[in-house]
Amino acid sequence: MIELFVLQLLITVVLAASIQLQNIPGMTSFSENLLFASAIGVQSLLWGLFALVFAQIFSDSGSAKGATFGLLGLLYLIRMGTDTQNVNWGYWNPLSWSYLTDPYVKNHWLPICLALGLSAVLLVLAYILEIRRDVNAGYIPEASGKAHASKSLLSFTGLTLRQQRTASIGWILGLFVLGITYGSMIDQIGGFVESSPTISQLFNIDPHLANEASKAASKAMIESFMSTIFMICAVMVACFAVTSLMRMVTEERKNRQEQLYAMPISRYKVYATYMIISWILGALAQFAVTLGIYLSQANNNNAFSFAKVAAAGMSWTVGIFFVLGSLGLLMALIPRWSALIWVYLGFAFFMSYIGNILNLPAWLNNFNIFHHISRLPVETMNWGNFVLIFTLAVAFALIGMVVYRRRDLIGD
Repeated sequence: MIELFVLQLLITVVLAASIQLQNIPGMTSFSENLLFASAIGVQSLLWGLFALVFAQIFSDSGSAKGATFGLLGLLYLIRMGTDTQNVNWGYWNPLSWSYLTDPYVKNHWLPICLALGLSAVLLVLAYILEIRRDVNAGYIPEASGKAHASKSLLSFTGLTLRQQRTASIGWILGLFVLGITYGSMIDQIGGFVESSPTISQLFNIDPHLANEASKAASKAMIESFMSTIFMICAVMVACFAVTSLMRMVTEERKNRQEQLYAMPISRYKVYATYMIISWILGALAQFAVTLGIYLSQANNNNAFSFAKVAAAGMSWTVGIFFVLGSLGLLMALIPRWSALIWVYLGFAFFMSYIGNILNLPAWLNNFNIFHHISRLPVETMNWGNFVLIFTLAVAFALIGMVVYRRRDLIGD
């Protein structure tokens, strides 16, 4: 807990100082910069404590992570509803407290106080739950399995799919609903841009288009919005795919792979199975987002065809594959540090979603793989970048497979 608090405090101070040092017009007040940084830091602290509470309730880490992400997804969907209906309702949603601070405009510190108050409550709750439970036990026990395994579990591929079945279904359904929610906003984007300049910055939309009544201006605004939400969703899908592939090193650290390798199965097969499954799940999840967006906008006056939406959405899968290939290389070279991929995904999400608001140096985007993918349908497809990224993804994955075959197993 101390590490979590110190880390978030450090992130808040560094972020506020970095914004201050850039001397951006309109963002020169340190108190306002501190408020903006605090809104981000306190959310991280809050969700770390939510995870801590769920870790006491469930007996295994997978269920605790699933519950945390499930709550995050639920509150995110609720927030999207309150944002479009009544912003004041957001005070009942912890996920809304960050933007309700309204930095650089109204500068409200009340949401920060609410987040810190809830964090204190969650910390006390986690402590009470922890001292009253048995060691390595939770309040919700693991479900007992069947006495005999089904035929699908007789192969390593079937076993791997079965381990990830529940989480994968939940993620894919959640991303499909997210796509529907985003798609339902497409027809109203003009009103959002007029009411809030921040929206135009978040979604990379020219605010002057909102004042034009032409059909072409409306279409351009919608295309820009759609391309940006596909990029944001691709980063979220990458997070899901990473959890799938990370299971390989998780099983290894728990000393379960030793039992597996006592059987006639090669490391090549284990690595390739996890890698291929994560690629397939990533593509399916991205398709779920794409399908959700298409279906929710299909009845609009300026609805896009399925082919156009599918091309715009599925083109981002190459970025997801690159992240997975990089993770495979990390797990092979430095398995104990493979969690560094989350730092990169956090950076990619930050640059893709918030980078436009902060006017950060353009060269930072060069490190964001999603920045190098064509934003269809606003831009034309850059097949050179697409092929290069895909080639690197495959190369990293193959190199990782060779290195994984030769390295020693790890264990906690």
